[in-house]
Amino acid sequence: RFSIHRLAHYCLDLADLFDTRRVVPVVVFLRPGAFPTRLSLGGDRAEYLYFSFIACDLTRTPAAAHLNSRNIVARLNLPNMAHEKHRRVEIYARACDGLVDLEKDVEKQKKYADYIDMYADLTEEEQVRYQMDYLSLNPRKDELMGLHQTIREEGLQQGLREAIELGLNLRFGDKGLQLMDRIRQIDDTDRLYMIKNAILTAKTIPEFQN
Repeated sequence: RFSIHRLAHYCLDLADLFDTRRVVPVVVFLRPGAFPTRLSLGGDRAEYLYFSFIACDLTRTPAAAHLNSRNIVARLNLPNMAHEKHRRVEIYARACDGLVDLEKDVEKQKKYADYIDMYADLTEEEQVRYQMDYLSLNPRKDELMGLHQTIREEGLQQGLREAIELGLNLRFGDKGLQLMDRIRQIDDTDRLYMIKNAILTAKTIPEFQN
């Protein structure tokens, strides 16, 4: 939750740490709501501390004005900007296009794609429309499909690891959880499914490990 007092404290700490008076605080708001834009501390005679910041309220920022932006932060945040409901899929598609166009680091692509998916929050019907109306016609279709598939696969694997951890805890207690360090390193979906199913039949830890 945003706190202008905490932000002012943070800026003062930075100024002290780096011995500088050049600090420009910017706050990006992803959700609508009221927030204070200035802080004034003082008494009856004078104001002794004044603080303000640059506010970027995405909910009041028109997405249409940034559809082709070369600023990757703007493109990633298109779903958080103001737009008509019937343009949700188009906005999502433009955000994904901007990601593969402006970010070449594969690991960052995966992280930012997850960010876009989280805030766009497309329904199943909208996901189908995206694939049919936008993805299938995109000249970078293969690159985007590979990225989306990787995100789904990693999400599935994470869910399996969480299910395995819960199962080991319920089945074998703390001794079972000691096996998780090795299991967290596994990135093969089929193997994770096998481990998850093995928990259901194993009666002892040695039996489970076999």
